[in-house]
Amino acid sequence: MSLRAKKELNNELNLTPFIDLLSTLVCFLLISAVWVSVASMDLKQSHGTEAAAPREAAEMDVTLDGPASATFNLKFAGKAIHKVSFKEASTQALLAKFAEILPQIKNHPALKGALIESVLVSPNQKVTHGEMVSVLDGLRLQGLSNIGIKPTEGK
Repeated sequence: MSLRAKKELNNELNLTPFIDLLSTLVCFLLISAVWVSVASMDLKQSHGTEAAAPREAAEMDVTLDGPASATFNLKFAGKAIHKVSFKEASTQALLAKFAEILPQIKNHPALKGALIESVLVSPNQKVTHGEMVSVLDGLRLQGLSNIGIKPTEGK
């Protein structure tokens, strides 16, 4: 054997660190894209067009008091402006009555043209799951969106 042993040359590229770097960069780019949209805000310009003024939001609270019994409370700018209670023979009759009166509620003079932006439903323990789902679906069919459910807290 000679004094100088032949060392084998490794001609293959080690791609593991490069793949680690690329996967880190992809994660960084995805997260930074989300933060850019979260951090954006509407500002009024010093000249040219102005940003739209923020609208006051109208909200509706629906309290399901029992089977086929509900109270609809319309709020605008944090104040209750219209409250209607219904007690009907069935959930479908309740929703039909609400569909009949909803156009009047949407055109309430105190709303000043604002749309109902969110609806919060508070069910009572007497209300069955099927009745609650029927009410949620009925609200959605009336064109209301952003419908949420408030927990019962043992009522």
